[in-house]
Amino acid sequence: MYYKDLSQITPTGRLFQVPTLPAALELAFRSPRHGGGLVAADARGRAANAACGDELELEFQVRDGRITAAGFRVRGCSGLIACAELLCVDLEGRSCADARGYDLAARVSELGGLPPARRHALEVCRRALEQAFPATPA
Repeated sequence: MYYKDLSQITPTGRLFQVPTLPAALELAFRSPRHGGGLVAADARGRAANAACGDELELEFQVRDGRITAAGFRVRGCSGLIACAELLCVDLEGRSCADARGYDLAARVSELGGLPPARRHALEVCRRALEQAFPATPA
């Protein structure tokens, strides 16, 4: 027989309290429309967080300098899924130059921000986006 220490269980039945996302990010996490990636991508960026194992791949279809479709594949936390979805929604229809200058951290902050345990998602998304749309040399 195995002994399990139950002293950490709270009245809600959870072992620990999970930080919640603001409403808009929670919606993006629970019902992502861009998950699964694209069949034919013109631009692709990958990034990971070695500390927690999160992995993200962003994919974009580009026509005439504009992003016509965006998608992502992710293995990660709720914050990363929500940020990837928000990024795809915001970048569809924009130019590649706009994608290079996109400030996901500011956008997430407008929506209420991420809990401290999920803020690494911003960095993972930023690195994947930079890989998909590298800065042009001056």
